[in-house]
Amino acid sequence: MSVAIRRTKICRELFFCCVMATLVSVLVLGFSYYGCRLYVSTYVTNESRRQNRADQIISELQAYIAHNHLTITNVREIKTWQQKKGVTIRFVGTKDTITELNELKKESENTVLALQEDMSGQRTYEVRFRDQTVVCFPVLDQMLEDYDSLCLFLSGGIAILTFGFAMVILMRRRIRYLILLKEELDCLKAGDLSHEITVDGKDELAQIGTSLNELRESVLEKIRTEREAISANHELITAMSHDLRTPLTRQIGYLEILYRNKYQNEKECREYIEKARNNAFLMRDTTDKLFRYFLAFGQQEMTEKMIEVEGKPLFNAVLKEQIAYIVSQGFVVSFEEISQQFRLRIDADEFSRIFDNVFHNLKKYGEPSVPVYITHNLEKEEFLLMIQNGIKEDTSKVESTKVGLKIVEKVMKSMDGSMEVVNDGQYFIIQLGFRLLADV
Repeated sequence: MSVAIRRTKICRELFFCCVMATLVSVLVLGFSYYGCRLYVSTYVTNESRRQNRADQIISELQAYIAHNHLTITNVREIKTWQQKKGVTIRFVGTKDTITELNELKKESENTVLALQEDMSGQRTYEVRFRDQTVVCFPVLDQMLEDYDSLCLFLSGGIAILTFGFAMVILMRRRIRYLILLKEELDCLKAGDLSHEITVDGKDELAQIGTSLNELRESVLEKIRTEREAISANHELITAMSHDLRTPLTRQIGYLEILYRNKYQNEKECREYIEKARNNAFLMRDTTDKLFRYFLAFGQQEMTEKMIEVEGKPLFNAVLKEQIAYIVSQGFVVSFEEISQQFRLRIDADEFSRIFDNVFHNLKKYGEPSVPVYITHNLEKEEFLLMIQNGIKEDTSKVESTKVGLKIVEKVMKSMDGSMEVVNDGQYFIIQLGFRLLADV
């Protein structure tokens, strides 16, 4: 076993369980062997059972001799039968020999005494051979030795079963966890990636569960990212269409004024031509910067080119241009020019898109019969601009991609600003908050 394997927690836990199970099985082996030996000893030494066993052995021996017509010289056959039966027979002598020895008791006391000691405590049997009758007795004490191997075998089997049972008991928690991991992997295999893998413990199995969870979350994140990318591509096309349509609609308005000679003098004509020209450049810049719209849907972070500008002339110029456009569309506007000085940081391109989208939204959903109120308020750290108007009674037929205000919100956020919309179904207010520079 390598050092790396020996150092694993689950290997140490398995080793501990093996040691404990081995100790338990050794104890069971000892007790079971002792109990088995005690039972066999009690069984064998019982006088009644011993006598019955001896009678049975001699009866089988007599049947064997009679069946095979053996004589007292057929020693080999007798030994073969003893080995086959697993018994030992002590042959004392023939019947005649025993009688002669008894008669010579007075003359040869020592010899007869020795014979009696050999047979001390034993009941003798007469076995009839074909030629003579022999006195013998079975050695029953040998039965204890014969039962030793059986006791050891039974005790060993019990010890092995105990070891296996102890291992199952000690490892049951990890076995259950393995089964649970298998079931949860089947859930993942079936496609249920939202199912969290259970982590139980601190060993390598638990680490596998943690790794499976990390893999599952990684796959889910990849799927989510791919879905968001597909959605972002769709929204990007929609946003591009929206941002191109806004200046294009205004461009058509300028050209319509020029085409129908609705300007009052040559100076106003030149102004509309200039606005149309600037609008054309704006549309070109929009097509060159498609990637910027990823900002509107949170797909990537971009470092914008922020510049410091004077707020008063910038807002007045942008608002006058947008007001002139919606006035040409039949709206009435109430606006008081900004007179206070302040400075802020903006991205010039994104800044103009804010007002393009706001006033395009106003043209689509606003009610021309309700005046448009544009108010402003300069606070300590923020410049607030509010645009208020009514809502058309029937907007169901108005074609909309519903991304204009979303773009405004994202662009405002990218410039550390804010946007709030209040809509009660009859009137709506758009409030834009621009963060001022600290020295203001």
